Amino acid sequence: MAALPFGKKRWPASCRGNVDLRPPTCTASYRLNSRLLPTLVGLLLLLQLALPYRGWMILLAVLGGGWLVSYLWTRSLVRGLQLTREMRFGWAQVGDRLQERLTLINNGWAPALWVEVLDHSDLPDYTVSSVRYVGGHDTTQWHVDGICTRRGLFTLGPTSLQTGDPLGLYTVHLYYPDSAALLVTPPILPLPAIQVAPGGQAGEGRRPRAATLERTVSAAGVRDYLPGDSLHWVHWPTSAHRDRLFVRLFDNLPAGHWWVLLDMERRVQVGEGWDSTEEHAIVLAASLASRGLQRGHAVGLMTHGQTLTWLPPRTGPSQRLAILRALARIAPGPRPLAESASSDGRGLA
Repeated sequence: MAALPFGKKRWPASCRGNVDLRPPTCTASYRLNSRLLPTLVGLLLLLQLALPYRGWMILLAVLGGGWLVSYLWTRSLVRGLQLTREMRFGWAQVGDRLQERLTLINNGWAPALWVEVLDHSDLPDYTVSSVRYVGGHDTTQWHVDGICTRRGLFTLGPTSLQTGDPLGLYTVHLYYPDSAALLVTPPILPLPAIQVAPGGQAGEGRRPRAATLERTVSAAGVRDYLPGDSLHWVHWPTSAHRDRLFVRLFDNLPAGHWWVLLDMERRVQVGEGWDSTEEHAIVLAASLASRGLQRGHAVGLMTHGQTLTWLPPRTGPSQRLAILRALARIAPGPRPLAESASSDGRGLA
Protein backbone atom coordinates (compact mmCIF):
# COMPACT_ATOMS: atom_id res chain seq x y z
CA MET A 1 0.00 0.00 0.00
CA ALA A 2 1.47 3.31 -1.06
CA ALA A 3 1.85 5.91 1.65
CA LEU A 4 0.14 9.24 1.28
CA PRO A 5 2.40 12.25 1.70
CA PHE A 6 1.95 14.35 4.79
CA GLY A 7 -0.84 16.86 4.53
CA LYS A 8 -3.16 14.74 2.40
CA LYS A 9 -5.13 13.78 5.51
CA ARG A 10 -5.07 16.91 7.64
CA TRP A 11 -7.38 17.38 10.56
CA PRO A 12 -8.90 20.81 11.15
CA ALA A 13 -8.08 20.44 14.86
CA SER A 14 -6.93 23.98 15.46
CA CYS A 15 -8.02 26.44 18.13
CA ARG A 16 -7.00 30.00 18.78
CA GLY A 17 -8.30 29.58 22.30
CA ASN A 18 -10.30 32.81 22.63
CA VAL A 19 -13.00 31.99 25.16
CA ASP A 20 -15.23 34.72 23.78
CA LEU A 21 -14.76 33.98 20.08
CA ARG A 22 -13.43 30.59 19.02
CA PRO A 23 -13.99 28.30 16.03
CA PRO A 24 -16.56 25.53 16.49
CA THR A 25 -13.89 22.83 16.07
CA CYS A 26 -12.38 23.59 19.46
CA THR A 27 -13.62 24.15 23.00
CA ALA A 28 -11.30 26.17 25.23
CA SER A 29 -11.75 26.77 28.96
CA TYR A 30 -9.76 27.49 32.10
CA ARG A 31 -10.55 27.24 35.81
CA LEU A 32 -9.12 28.45 39.08
CA ASN A 33 -7.79 25.47 41.01
CA SER A 34 -8.34 26.93 44.50
CA ARG A 35 -10.25 29.88 45.98
CA LEU A 36 -7.76 30.27 48.80
CA LEU A 37 -5.72 32.95 47.02
CA PRO A 38 -8.72 35.18 46.13
CA THR A 39 -9.90 34.82 49.73
CA LEU A 40 -6.51 35.91 51.09
CA VAL A 41 -6.31 38.84 48.67
CA GLY A 42 -9.79 39.99 49.66
CA LEU A 43 -9.01 39.64 53.36
CA LEU A 44 -5.77 41.61 53.01
CA LEU A 45 -7.59 44.32 51.10
CA LEU A 46 -10.15 44.66 53.89
CA LEU A 47 -7.43 44.75 56.53
CA GLN A 48 -5.56 47.45 54.63
CA LEU A 49 -8.69 49.55 54.37
CA ALA A 50 -9.66 49.05 58.02
CA LEU A 51 -6.19 49.04 59.61
CA PRO A 52 -3.62 50.51 57.22
CA TYR A 53 -0.32 48.71 57.62
CA ARG A 54 2.74 48.42 55.39
CA GLY A 55 2.93 44.65 55.92
CA TRP A 56 -0.62 44.19 54.60
CA MET A 57 0.33 46.26 51.55
CA ILE A 58 3.43 44.17 50.82
CA LEU A 59 1.51 40.90 51.14
CA LEU A 60 -1.28 42.30 49.01
CA ALA A 61 1.16 43.36 46.29
CA VAL A 62 2.94 39.99 46.29
CA LEU A 63 -0.17 37.81 46.31
CA GLY A 64 -2.20 40.07 44.05
CA GLY A 65 0.69 40.47 41.62
CA GLY A 66 1.22 36.72 41.48
CA TRP A 67 -2.48 36.18 40.86
CA LEU A 68 -2.47 38.78 38.07
CA VAL A 69 0.60 37.27 36.39
CA SER A 70 -0.95 33.77 36.55
CA TYR A 71 -4.20 35.08 35.07
CA LEU A 72 -2.45 36.84 32.18
CA TRP A 73 -0.26 33.77 31.59
CA THR A 74 -3.35 31.58 31.46
CA ARG A 75 -5.14 33.89 29.02
CA SER A 76 -2.10 33.81 26.75
CA LEU A 77 -2.12 29.99 26.72
CA VAL A 78 -5.86 29.83 26.07
CA ARG A 79 -5.62 32.23 23.15
CA GLY A 80 -2.31 31.05 21.70
CA LEU A 81 -2.18 27.25 21.78
CA GLN A 82 -3.02 25.38 18.58
CA LEU A 83 -2.76 21.68 17.68
CA THR A 84 -2.85 19.92 14.30
CA ARG A 85 -2.72 16.19 13.55
CA GLU A 86 -1.74 14.85 10.14
CA MET A 87 -2.21 11.21 9.27
CA ARG A 88 0.07 9.54 6.76
CA PHE A 89 -2.29 6.68 5.83
CA GLY A 90 -5.95 6.84 4.88
CA TRP A 91 -6.42 3.11 5.42
CA ALA A 92 -4.18 0.23 6.35
CA GLN A 93 -3.90 -3.53 6.67
CA VAL A 94 -3.09 -5.49 9.77
CA GLY A 95 0.67 -5.32 10.22
CA ASP A 96 1.07 -1.96 8.48
CA ARG A 97 2.84 0.90 10.21
CA LEU A 98 0.72 3.93 11.00
CA GLN A 99 2.42 7.31 11.30
CA GLU A 100 1.08 10.66 12.43
CA ARG A 101 2.68 14.07 12.64
CA LEU A 102 1.56 16.36 15.45
CA THR A 103 2.29 20.08 15.54
CA LEU A 104 1.84 22.16 18.68
CA ILE A 105 1.89 25.92 18.04
CA ASN A 106 1.99 28.66 20.64
CA ASN A 107 1.03 32.06 19.24
CA GLY A 108 1.04 33.70 22.67
CA TRP A 109 3.86 35.40 24.56
CA ALA A 110 3.78 33.01 27.55
CA PRO A 111 5.59 29.67 27.18
CA ALA A 112 3.71 26.47 27.94
CA LEU A 113 6.05 24.77 30.38
CA TRP A 114 4.05 21.56 30.15
CA VAL A 115 1.27 20.56 27.76
CA GLU A 116 -0.36 17.19 28.34
CA VAL A 117 -1.69 15.79 25.06
CA LEU A 118 -4.53 13.33 25.72
CA ASP A 119 -5.56 11.06 22.86
CA HIS A 120 -9.06 9.55 22.84
CA SER A 121 -8.54 7.24 19.84
CA ASP A 122 -9.89 3.68 19.99
CA LEU A 123 -7.25 2.03 17.78
CA PRO A 124 -5.74 -0.82 19.84
CA ASP A 125 -2.10 -0.50 20.93
CA TYR A 126 -1.84 3.05 19.59
CA THR A 127 -1.87 6.44 21.31
CA VAL A 128 -0.38 9.89 20.80
CA SER A 129 -0.68 10.89 24.46
CA SER A 130 2.45 12.64 25.72
CA VAL A 131 3.71 15.70 27.60
CA ARG A 132 5.38 18.49 25.59
CA TYR A 133 6.95 21.93 26.04
CA VAL A 134 6.46 24.83 23.67
CA GLY A 135 7.90 28.31 24.11
CA GLY A 136 6.21 31.61 23.48
CA HIS A 137 5.70 32.32 19.75
CA ASP A 138 7.23 28.92 19.05
CA THR A 139 6.32 25.58 17.48
CA THR A 140 7.14 22.01 18.45
CA GLN A 141 6.58 19.01 16.18
CA TRP A 142 6.88 15.26 16.67
CA HIS A 143 5.95 11.98 15.03
CA VAL A 144 4.05 9.02 16.45
CA ASP A 145 4.43 5.53 14.99
CA GLY A 146 2.32 2.47 15.63
CA ILE A 147 1.53 -0.95 14.20
CA CYS A 148 -2.02 -1.86 13.21
CA THR A 149 -2.65 -5.04 15.20
CA ARG A 150 -6.37 -5.61 14.72
CA ARG A 151 -8.80 -5.36 11.82
CA GLY A 152 -11.86 -3.12 12.04
CA LEU A 153 -13.09 0.43 11.68
CA PHE A 154 -11.46 2.70 14.26
CA THR A 155 -11.43 6.38 15.12
CA LEU A 156 -8.33 8.52 15.57
CA GLY A 157 -9.29 11.32 17.93
CA PRO A 158 -10.78 13.32 19.56
CA THR A 159 -7.82 15.02 21.25
CA SER A 160 -7.54 17.27 24.28
CA LEU A 161 -4.79 19.45 25.73
CA GLN A 162 -4.25 20.28 29.37
CA THR A 163 -1.79 22.85 30.69
CA GLY A 164 -1.52 25.65 33.22
CA ASP A 165 0.49 28.56 34.59
CA PRO A 166 3.83 28.12 36.48
CA LEU A 167 2.24 28.84 39.89
CA GLY A 168 -0.41 26.17 39.38
CA LEU A 169 -3.28 28.58 40.07
CA TYR A 170 -5.14 27.85 36.81
CA THR A 171 -5.73 24.80 34.64
CA VAL A 172 -6.28 25.26 30.89
CA HIS A 173 -8.26 22.67 28.95
CA LEU A 174 -8.57 22.59 25.14
CA TYR A 175 -10.77 19.94 23.52
CA TYR A 176 -10.68 19.06 19.81
CA PRO A 177 -13.73 16.97 18.80
CA ASP A 178 -12.39 16.36 15.28
CA SER A 179 -11.67 12.73 14.47
CA ALA A 180 -10.70 10.64 11.46
CA ALA A 181 -11.94 7.17 10.61
CA LEU A 182 -9.28 4.54 9.91
CA LEU A 183 -10.21 1.26 8.27
CA VAL A 184 -7.81 -1.60 9.05
CA THR A 185 -8.37 -4.49 6.65
CA PRO A 186 -7.30 -8.12 7.14
CA PRO A 187 -3.82 -9.08 5.95
CA ILE A 188 -3.42 -10.80 2.59
CA LEU A 189 -1.11 -13.79 2.71
CA PRO A 190 0.56 -15.61 -0.19
CA LEU A 191 -1.26 -18.86 -0.87
CA PRO A 192 -0.04 -22.07 -2.49
CA ALA A 193 -1.23 -22.96 -5.97
CA ILE A 194 -5.00 -23.45 -5.99
CA GLN A 195 -6.73 -25.41 -8.76
CA VAL A 196 -10.39 -24.45 -9.03
CA ALA A 197 -12.20 -27.24 -10.84
CA PRO A 198 -14.73 -26.12 -13.50
CA GLY A 199 -18.33 -27.12 -12.88
CA GLY A 200 -21.06 -28.29 -15.20
CA GLN A 201 -20.41 -29.72 -18.63
CA ALA A 202 -17.07 -30.03 -20.33
CA GLY A 203 -15.61 -26.78 -21.48
CA GLU A 204 -17.43 -24.61 -18.94
CA GLY A 205 -15.43 -22.40 -16.64
CA ARG A 206 -12.96 -21.18 -19.27
CA ARG A 207 -12.34 -17.49 -19.40
CA PRO A 208 -13.37 -15.67 -22.59
CA ARG A 209 -10.72 -14.70 -25.12
CA ALA A 210 -8.96 -11.43 -24.46
CA ALA A 211 -10.33 -9.96 -27.69
CA THR A 212 -13.94 -10.68 -26.68
CA LEU A 213 -15.79 -7.57 -25.56
CA GLU A 214 -18.59 -9.41 -23.76
CA ARG A 215 -18.42 -12.03 -21.05
CA THR A 216 -20.99 -14.16 -22.86
CA VAL A 217 -23.37 -13.75 -25.77
CA SER A 218 -26.52 -14.10 -23.67
CA ALA A 219 -27.91 -11.23 -21.58
CA ALA A 220 -30.43 -11.99 -18.84
CA GLY A 221 -31.45 -8.43 -17.92
CA VAL A 222 -30.16 -5.05 -16.81
CA ARG A 223 -29.15 -3.38 -13.57
CA ASP A 224 -27.91 0.03 -12.42
CA TYR A 225 -24.38 0.99 -13.39
CA LEU A 226 -21.85 0.70 -10.56
CA PRO A 227 -18.30 2.14 -10.36
CA GLY A 228 -15.89 -0.34 -11.91
CA ASP A 229 -18.32 -1.70 -14.52
CA SER A 230 -17.01 -1.72 -18.07
CA LEU A 231 -18.58 0.70 -20.52
CA HIS A 232 -18.87 -2.21 -22.95
CA TRP A 233 -21.65 -3.59 -20.73
CA VAL A 234 -23.81 -0.44 -20.86
CA HIS A 235 -27.28 -1.08 -22.31
CA TRP A 236 -27.77 2.20 -24.16
CA PRO A 237 -31.50 1.87 -25.08
CA THR A 238 -32.48 1.32 -21.44
CA SER A 239 -30.08 4.04 -20.25
CA ALA A 240 -31.57 6.55 -22.71
CA HIS A 241 -35.13 5.59 -21.79
CA ARG A 242 -34.61 5.89 -18.01
CA ASP A 243 -32.12 8.79 -18.13
CA ARG A 244 -29.41 6.97 -16.13
CA LEU A 245 -26.84 4.31 -16.90
CA PHE A 246 -27.78 0.63 -16.92
CA VAL A 247 -25.54 -2.37 -17.67
CA ARG A 248 -26.46 -5.78 -18.96
CA LEU A 249 -26.64 -8.86 -16.74
CA PHE A 250 -25.06 -11.82 -18.52
CA ASP A 251 -25.68 -15.52 -18.22
CA ASN A 252 -22.21 -16.26 -16.92
CA LEU A 253 -20.96 -19.81 -16.66
CA PRO A 254 -20.72 -20.97 -13.03
CA ALA A 255 -17.01 -21.67 -12.94
CA GLY A 256 -16.08 -18.41 -14.62
CA HIS A 257 -16.65 -16.57 -11.33
CA TRP A 258 -15.26 -17.13 -7.87
CA TRP A 259 -17.55 -17.04 -4.86
CA VAL A 260 -16.02 -16.78 -1.40
CA LEU A 261 -18.46 -18.21 1.15
CA LEU A 262 -17.59 -17.44 4.75
CA ASP A 263 -19.48 -19.02 7.64
CA MET A 264 -19.44 -16.62 10.61
CA GLU A 265 -21.85 -18.47 12.87
CA ARG A 266 -20.84 -17.72 16.45
CA ARG A 267 -21.39 -21.28 17.75
CA VAL A 268 -18.85 -22.89 15.43
CA GLN A 269 -15.99 -20.50 16.22
CA VAL A 270 -13.25 -21.53 18.61
CA GLY A 271 -10.16 -19.83 19.99
CA GLU A 272 -9.42 -16.19 20.82
CA GLY A 273 -7.63 -13.37 19.04
CA TRP A 274 -5.32 -14.34 16.21
CA ASP A 275 -5.55 -17.99 17.23
CA SER A 276 -9.31 -18.11 16.61
CA THR A 277 -10.99 -19.78 13.67
CA GLU A 278 -12.80 -16.49 13.05
CA GLU A 279 -9.61 -14.57 12.26
CA HIS A 280 -8.05 -17.44 10.31
CA ALA A 281 -11.18 -17.74 8.14
CA ILE A 282 -11.27 -14.00 7.46
CA VAL A 283 -7.59 -13.91 6.48
CA LEU A 284 -8.11 -16.90 4.18
CA ALA A 285 -11.19 -15.31 2.60
CA ALA A 286 -9.31 -12.05 1.94
CA SER A 287 -6.34 -13.91 0.47
CA LEU A 288 -8.56 -16.06 -1.78
CA ALA A 289 -10.47 -13.03 -3.05
CA SER A 290 -7.21 -11.20 -3.80
CA ARG A 291 -5.84 -14.24 -5.63
CA GLY A 292 -8.95 -14.51 -7.81
CA LEU A 293 -9.00 -10.83 -8.68
CA GLN A 294 -5.31 -10.89 -9.56
CA ARG A 295 -6.03 -13.68 -12.02
CA GLY A 296 -8.79 -11.66 -13.69
CA HIS A 297 -11.75 -13.54 -12.23
CA ALA A 298 -14.90 -11.82 -11.05
CA VAL A 299 -15.02 -12.52 -7.32
CA GLY A 300 -18.06 -12.34 -5.06
CA LEU A 301 -18.45 -12.58 -1.29
CA MET A 302 -21.28 -13.99 0.78
CA THR A 303 -21.21 -14.20 4.55
CA HIS A 304 -23.50 -13.61 7.49
CA GLY A 305 -22.16 -12.04 10.67
CA GLN A 306 -24.31 -9.59 12.56
CA THR A 307 -25.90 -8.79 9.19
CA LEU A 308 -25.89 -10.41 5.75
CA THR A 309 -23.04 -9.40 3.44
CA TRP A 310 -23.62 -10.16 -0.23
CA LEU A 311 -21.27 -8.73 -2.85
CA PRO A 312 -21.98 -9.94 -6.41
CA PRO A 313 -18.99 -11.02 -8.51
CA ARG A 314 -17.08 -8.18 -10.08
CA THR A 315 -13.53 -7.46 -11.14
CA GLY A 316 -11.07 -4.67 -10.53
CA PRO A 317 -9.51 -2.79 -7.61
CA SER A 318 -12.87 -1.39 -6.46
CA GLN A 319 -14.18 -4.92 -5.84
CA ARG A 320 -11.02 -5.81 -3.93
CA LEU A 321 -11.45 -2.80 -1.66
CA ALA A 322 -15.16 -3.55 -1.19
CA ILE A 323 -14.40 -7.12 -0.09
CA LEU A 324 -11.63 -6.03 2.26
CA ARG A 325 -13.89 -3.39 3.80
CA ALA A 326 -16.62 -5.94 4.40
CA LEU A 327 -14.19 -8.43 5.95
CA ALA A 328 -12.63 -5.74 8.13
CA ARG A 329 -15.90 -4.98 9.92
CA ILE A 330 -17.54 -8.38 10.08
CA ALA A 331 -18.23 -10.07 13.42
CA PRO A 332 -19.71 -13.49 14.24
CA GLY A 333 -23.49 -13.71 14.31
CA PRO A 334 -26.20 -16.17 15.35
CA ARG A 335 -27.18 -17.54 11.93
CA PRO A 336 -25.30 -20.18 9.91
CA LEU A 337 -24.37 -19.32 6.35
CA ALA A 338 -26.40 -22.20 4.88
CA GLU A 339 -29.59 -20.88 6.46
CA SER A 340 -28.91 -17.36 5.24
CA ALA A 341 -28.15 -18.52 1.70
CA SER A 342 -31.32 -20.63 1.45
CA SER A 343 -33.63 -17.97 2.90
CA ASP A 344 -32.14 -14.99 1.08
CA GLY A 345 -33.12 -16.21 -2.36
CA ARG A 346 -30.24 -14.60 -4.26
CA GLY A 347 -28.42 -16.82 -6.68
CA LEU A 348 -24.71 -17.43 -6.81
CA ALA A 349 -24.49 -17.11 -10.56
